[in-house]
Amino acid sequence: MAIKPELGISIVALILSVIATISSIYFSYSGLKTNVLPALVFVYSTTEGWSLRNVGNGPALNVVVAHQPHGVSGWKDPTRLYPISQGQGVPIHWVGHNPDRLVATYTDAHNRPYRSITDDDLTEIKNGEMREPWNKSDLKRIWERR
Repeated sequence: MAIKPELGISIVALILSVIATISSIYFSYSGLKTNVLPALVFVYSTTEGWSLRNVGNGPALNVVVAHQPHGVSGWKDPTRLYPISQGQGVPIHWVGHNPDRLVATYTDAHNRPYRSITDDDLTEIKNGEMREPWNKSDLKRIWERR
């Protein structure tokens, strides 16, 4: 039994329509994620010291910063910051002028977790939770560090 050409064309059109719909949903979701994606980077100034700047497209929420001094294992002085909006920077003077490593954990407006780690003056931004290796009792708020 042969398939009629009209039926074959209808099936192909249906398959293409389904693929187009799925692609549209995927790219729409990706665009929404990119529209609120924060990207925190550590910036150094010889006069001001270290600061944390949001160079992404959305606010960074639930921000915690910690540092690792040279020759010391583990993260020190974990500090909760207020939300950092797009283009805003926050001085983090308590990390000193020459930490070995810096880390910031944060979430976007949809509560998706990210972390930025600077090691040897290179910053890497990763998706996903970071198991916070500091004690909750060591966590302070930014106004307690000033």
